Amino acid sequence: IKSVSINAAGSGYTTGDIVTVVGGSSDGLINILTVNGSGAVLTISINANGTNYSIANGLSTTGGTGSGFLVNVLIA
Repeated sequence: IKSVSINAAGSGYTTGDIVTVVGGSSDGLINILTVNGSGAVLTISINANGTNYSIANGLSTTGGTGSGFLVNVLIA
């Protein structure tokens, strides 16, 4: 993963959470930098690129303290 954007912000996340993007053969990790009052994700950065991801929208994530956070892989 070389570029990623937020598809759905989810809820219940905490600043500093690290989530895994589902779909690659090694983990693409995303840092959650800021959230709003309900824990919806506002800003992110890439922690680890992972391998074998494809450009796709609405990929699910695992980990962190919340649920429902989806990402778009813009450049794989």
